Amino acid sequence: MSEERMFDLGDGFTLFRNRELTDEFVDFLETTAFGTQQNLYRHFYIREFVADTPDTEFYYARDAENELVAIVAFCRRTFIGSPPYEGLYIRYYAASPKIRGKKLTGRLSRIVLEWLREQQQDPIIFFGSIEGRNKASRAIADNLNFEAFAPFRTTGFSRFFPKVKGDVQRVSEEEWRELLPKLDAQYADYEFWGHDYLNLHNEYYVLKKDGRIVCGAQAHPAHWVVEKMAGLLGKYVLPIIPYVPFLRNVFNPNAFHFINLEAFYVEKGHEADLVDLFESVLAIKKKHSILVWFDERDPLYQFLVRQNKLGLLSRFTSDAKATFIVDFSCYGKEDAEKLRAAKYCYPTGYDYI
Repeated sequence: MSEERMFDLGDGFTLFRNRELTDEFVDFLETTAFGTQQNLYRHFYIREFVADTPDTEFYYARDAENELVAIVAFCRRTFIGSPPYEGLYIRYYAASPKIRGKKLTGRLSRIVLEWLREQQQDPIIFFGSIEGRNKASRAIADNLNFEAFAPFRTTGFSRFFPKVKGDVQRVSEEEWRELLPKLDAQYADYEFWGHDYLNLHNEYYVLKKDGRIVCGAQAHPAHWVVEKMAGLLGKYVLPIIPYVPFLRNVFNPNAFHFINLEAFYVEKGHEADLVDLFESVLAIKKKHSILVWFDERDPLYQFLVRQNKLGLLSRFTSDAKATFIVDFSCYGKEDAEKLRAAKYCYPTGYDYI
């Protein structure tokens, strides 16, 4: 699908749709800072994400001069359940500085979402996430009748000199066939668990003991530029980090290269071995930092925090809270109630990098 004109938004703005990631979209998204007034960062690896997410649609606005001024993407997901269910994840909610404060992004989101609701014939869940301090996005989500589904956290892990700890390697095809059902069983109490990004590019790593897999995780490379952080850390520390040896290896705001880990397999009693797996992945990938997204109620998240072996980066992420939001308007009421009763939510890490 090439560019398709959809609606006039008023005030000289027009809404378009496209399923192709164009160079124009990439340039716009890589130069747009996401977040809040207190925390601003830019995403890279956009081409890679869209290539790994084949069913993505871009909805965007152009002004009277045909300049791209706002964009939002909807990415289709399939989740494991009885029966499996479908979702549309809202990503790359971005606006040009020239239209901020004009409420165009809110209007764009409302029109697109209402149109998608009307077009939807099969049950589907719209979902996304909002950072804790992002009051503007929270207000838009409330206006669009999204509800808070789960609280989650960004968790940092780092090592200045990572080393391979034990027998850590990529999972083999045979091992993966045996491991996947175990992962499904491990995440049976989690909603929004799926296989979309599992063993992607053969980057699922496992730690073995006596030839047996005791823990594992999917690795995704990521690259951000952090333009602003809240508090004294952002005001006084952020500007000097790029000039401090070792520290800038862990967190360089001008070029923050890290690994996202997700889909953790842990054999009971081997939770502590995850720390060795984390460090080993860093050594293998020649990086120093990891970011992980957890439902804050997740016992594994709570265990890792109690262990207090996450490293320096965890101090930068200690206040990184967000909310997983959902819209069940195109989903059955009884099925929605079953999802609401879930113990935990699974935030797919790849959605946030």
